Amino acid sequence: MKYAIISDLHANREALEGVLKKIDTLGVDQVLNLGDVVGYYSHPNECVDIIRERKILSIMGNHDVVACGKVEPLYFNPTAAQAILWARQTLTDDNKEWLASLPDSRLINDELLIVHGSVKDRDEYLLFRPEIESSFLALENQHNNIHIVFFGHTHRRIFYEKESTSLYSGGKSDKLVLRKGARYLINPGSVGQPRDGDPRASFCTYDSEAAIVQYYRVPFDIDTVADAVKKLPFGESLARRLYRGV
Repeated sequence: MKYAIISDLHANREALEGVLKKIDTLGVDQVLNLGDVVGYYSHPNECVDIIRERKILSIMGNHDVVACGKVEPLYFNPTAAQAILWARQTLTDDNKEWLASLPDSRLINDELLIVHGSVKDRDEYLLFRPEIESSFLALENQHNNIHIVFFGHTHRRIFYEKESTSLYSGGKSDKLVLRKGARYLINPGSVGQPRDGDPRASFCTYDSEAAIVQYYRVPFDIDTVADAVKKLPFGESLARRLYRGV
């Protein structure tokens, strides 16, 4: 199977459309979405509609769960909170119901696991060694036969490889060849709001037969996205960060 993995779309329609156009040229069998379809930018309904129309297999992100009204944005920064409450008001009831129906994780074809934050928690950031080690341990305890996890939430293209007591991280190369016997936590980066210093939309593919992950970057019309979000009361800083990829 060849998968395309997308994450953290954040209501950025221009970036999502560009990424899907690229994916359509790659001959993938299935597209997987790691969550946060909404939040931050100006087209929450349009992005949800695209994901639903294309029947892209999805899980719930921390912004999605607030947008559909299941929880409140108690731990969001002020800008993120304003943006997600605006999205909650803007989303159709049908799209909110769809978001509310999404699971926190999915096991895909008994060969990989998709989560938003970590194996343990939708809201946990995998940035530092203790949380990364803990997620590998949870994977071993809960899904001992699964060696590959795709996660989002940090908006940063990266992977963590663990074999025995050795832990390695990488992500600057566009190609990752998976080693037999190792376990992996792999982040495809963000479609809608990259935070790794590259403003282009990020995603990856995974060829399970060849055991290869390939990363891609896709430019999109940042001016259009920025101009739209600046019309909203919370949008000035969200517009600026798109140009810097932070």
